[in-house]
Amino acid sequence: MPVLDGEAEHPREDHPAAKWMRECFSFTKAEIIVAQGLLAGKTAEDIAEDRGASVATIRTHIRHLLEKTSTRRIADLIALLSNLP
Repeated sequence: MPVLDGEAEHPREDHPAAKWMRECFSFTKAEIIVAQGLLAGKTAEDIAEDRGASVATIRTHIRHLLEKTSTRRIADLIALLSNLP
């Protein structure tokens, strides 16, 4: 499971998984952070609290992640991203 440095709140931009997410799916930095949180088993509420953002904002990022990866469910998104190089 490619959580960057074990810290979903502070991804390293130069980490291979972050680069892959950005290059293959055009994820923004915020989307990478949310994806990392999901990969770490966090809920939208957990990620919102960690980031000091609203749950609605995090859910918007999740919707964008699903759209960009052509997945329909968070479980499918996590399965896809869990297989990152």
